[in-house]
Amino acid sequence: MTPGQASQEGAVLIVNHPLGGKRVAPHVFDLVGGGIVFLDSGWTDPWTSSHVVHAIEAEFSPFDWGGEEQWSADIGDDGDVFIERHPDNPRREGSRRAAREAVQRELPVNLAEEQ
Repeated sequence: MTPGQASQEGAVLIVNHPLGGKRVAPHVFDLVGGGIVFLDSGWTDPWTSSHVVHAIEAEFSPFDWGGEEQWSADIGDDGDVFIERHPDNPRREGSRRAAREAVQRELPVNLAEEQ
């Protein structure tokens, strides 16, 4: 399973980036060719920062940590990105469709198809 597939199934994920810190990601999408795009928690609030969509172009590999599937990617000199399921799985903000549309408005990326 990929981060995007876990998100599509309803999981809220936490993206831990060595430069950006920990971000709660209510929606994560896989990129064609590897990588992800995610929206920050609060993306539906008009008073939130205008920079709520983030892309990480790297190959994510799954691994097991204490019985939980997680993912990691090496992003070069900056270190590694880790993604885990939010332990409380809070309510997701906005619909998946609206999140996908927000990503496509903000970034010129090629999102993987979803089932």
